[in-house]
Amino acid sequence: MATRNRPSDGTGQRVDQSFERYDLLLAVVPLPMAVGAAVGTAGSVSPVGGLGLGSFLSLLVVLYGLFVDSPSA
Repeated sequence: MATRNRPSDGTGQRVDQSFERYDLLLAVVPLPMAVGAAVGTAGSVSPVGGLGLGSFLSLLVVLYGLFVDSPSA
């Protein structure tokens, strides 16, 4: 079984300082919700409609991360 040698922070916890695309996906998930809320409050779309569209787009990001570009073990 192959393992990676990751640096330790002195407490026995391993520290991974690499940035992966899944970190980016987690950062992107709330953005469509925030844009939908902003459009719903400031635009001509109702707040419920803006949040609904934003949540649907966030769902698409999550589904992409889970099924299209799924993490490997």
